[in-house]
Amino acid sequence: MKDRSYTVREEYLESVKDKLQDVLLLCQIYRIPFFATIAAEDDGTHTTYQNYVHSAAANHIPVTDDEIRKHILVANGFTPVPKREAQTFAPFEHSLYGDTEE
Repeated sequence: MKDRSYTVREEYLESVKDKLQDVLLLCQIYRIPFFATIAAEDDGTHTTYQNYVHSAAANHIPVTDDEIRKHILVANGFTPVPKREAQTFAPFEHSLYGDTEE
């Protein structure tokens, strides 16, 4: 059976981490919301991820639709649920309650 676990050489991973730190610093300087995730390691049963974040909300950067906030929730283990239409319910007829409508 083929080994399907993820491995990356440490020097490659460190190089990517250094570049992401540079991007993160630039985003902080220029007030640009930023989010990135890398798969840092995998032991065959669990993958460890490393996140880099400069969030709009935490840094008082006004954005209309903060998608980064949603990505952070997923990265922290929340399961997304698709939007659904609001449900409205018509009231039951009074006769079902034994009341008469006046």
